[in-house]
Amino acid sequence: MRPPREERQRRSRTVQTKIVDSAEWEQRIHDAIARRAFLNFESRGSSPGDASGDWRRAESEVVQLLDCGFVVGDNKVCVETDATRFDGDPIEIWAEPRRLTMCGKRGARAKNSPAEPVFYVLELPVAIDPSKVVTRFNGCVLMIDLPLREESRVYPQPRDEKNGFVGLWPTSGAMLH
Repeated sequence: MRPPREERQRRSRTVQTKIVDSAEWEQRIHDAIARRAFLNFESRGSSPGDASGDWRRAESEVVQLLDCGFVVGDNKVCVETDATRFDGDPIEIWAEPRRLTMCGKRGARAKNSPAEPVFYVLELPVAIDPSKVVTRFNGCVLMIDLPLREESRVYPQPRDEKNGFVGLWPTSGAMLH
């Protein structure tokens, strides 16, 4: 007996992980916003006069905060998010030391939205190692493991003999935010 079509599609989903620098990230998002702003301009009948409004609307449609759950552990950040927000393959994960971006085509949940790229962004509270990102699916949930950079890792603090306190401290004296 074959699994339902939706289940077969979910099993075949792919994720591409890319390390991007800020300049590439900004350029790709700028290009997507520009395309969407032009479509907004056309949808208004191509009448001049509201270019900044078209641009602001395009920004809000193309770039959004990533709706997810995440936990910062001793050696990694674990992120979980709903992959059904995307339609088709692949889902791209762009990793930078302090930012995670998911890019793909809008999913079935956004029925009135065109099949254009959308970017979901998560600013990270600690620095990660973009070269070691691991992704996997658990049903329709995309799970992303982001290993911490060495300077962001937390190690047990030596016992304070005077106060008896044992806590956690970052390596290299780095502050955790």
